[in-house]
Amino acid sequence: MLDGMLMVPRRLLLVSLVLWSFVSTGWAVQRVESQKFILPLAGTVAIDTYRGAIDVVPGEGREGQISVEMLSPNDDSEEARLAIDALQMSFEQVEGNATFKARNPSETGLKFIWEDQGNLAIRIKVTVPQEGNLDLVTYDGGIKVGDLRGGMKARIETGTIFFRRIDGNVDAQAESGDVVVSRSTESGNLRTVVGNVRIGMVGRHARLETDNGNIELQTAHGVVEANATEGDIDAGFATITGQSRIVTKVGNITATMNPSESFSIEAKACWEKVRNQLAIQTNKDGSGRRHLNGDYNGGGPLIELKASGGSVSINSDPYIDG
Repeated sequence: MLDGMLMVPRRLLLVSLVLWSFVSTGWAVQRVESQKFILPLAGTVAIDTYRGAIDVVPGEGREGQISVEMLSPNDDSEEARLAIDALQMSFEQVEGNATFKARNPSETGLKFIWEDQGNLAIRIKVTVPQEGNLDLVTYDGGIKVGDLRGGMKARIETGTIFFRRIDGNVDAQAESGDVVVSRSTESGNLRTVVGNVRIGMVGRHARLETDNGNIELQTAHGVVEANATEGDIDAGFATITGQSRIVTKVGNITATMNPSESFSIEAKACWEKVRNQLAIQTNKDGSGRRHLNGDYNGGGPLIELKASGGSVSINSDPYIDG
């Protein structure tokens, strides 16, 4: 994946600040390097690192800064310095978009387990304007983003992705780890292979998926598409604007509905029961132990709920929208 990428010596590119320090609590050498930049209103900050945690916080004005903390566990100070020097970092700004990349050829490829114990620890702190776009990638670490306005994208192989309150779209995918969003005023596209997907509120379309984990959507104000291969799904519908579909192959589904909304429903539990708290007008042959088809408040957009290996519960909450 990293083959063919042009690497430029770090010292030529990150020149704003170099801070050396030595610590005696588990790390032999610590170094911090920083780069400041100006981000236009519609600009994007892209971070692509082979490892390390990414922490993004809002700042003031249009100025931003990327700070990279590198820590070596090597007891030999000279070898620790050489290990840090092997890290290849680059920064460029084209048409207002700021791009940072970090690679380390000495830590990629086939390695023995005991060799990994000498790897660098990398922490990337990014301060950005309160409005702008993000495109974040780390292969081994975690991603955390504070309250921002703009389009958000995050990719991770191992670790947790966490967005706080986002005024915009969120697109986040993990291979192994949880994907968590406190709030997205626009659409949310969240997926993980092994881990949980959780979102507090989504203003428009929610696409949520996990192969092995649970899905929780507290408050939806639009269409919901949720799919779990093995896991439970819990979804709250505050506003129903279009057809939604929730499916789990092995797990239970709990759908909590705003009783002021109008909708049609098709619910099916292949092995367990369908439980319902609402006064749904069932269609002909539309009600049974394991299925429920009908209309609520005269009918409306279709809500499909299918649990192949679990139960379906349909609840009512007039305060779901707070």
